[in-house]
Amino acid sequence: MTGVLQKSLLQLRIIKEGRNEKILNEIKAIDQYQLSLMTPKNFDSQDPENLVSTMERAFESVCAALESNGVVTPKKLTVFEFYSRVYFFEKKVKPKTKFNGDNYPEGSY
Repeated sequence: MTGVLQKSLLQLRIIKEGRNEKILNEIKAIDQYQLSLMTPKNFDSQDPENLVSTMERAFESVCAALESNGVVTPKKLTVFEFYSRVYFFEKKVKPKTKFNGDNYPEGSY
């Protein structure tokens, strides 16, 4: 049974039966487990793998790819223009061959 479902059923038991410390402790344990699964974003400026640095490197990589494909100064584009160029080049590089369920190009078997 999933944690969310189990927690909901335990909460319904509290509503039906009244306050019960054992059930409350079970709910607390489920909450703690679910919170442990959620890793916080890393914003530590000293860590080279923080979210901001990672996003900046990814942006620089996309800008370099756009420049190598003829877009002049992609950093000066508006957000709409930038994403339009990225979308255009993503469509351009996608394979044009359609595959059937067996991963053979259609009509080749």
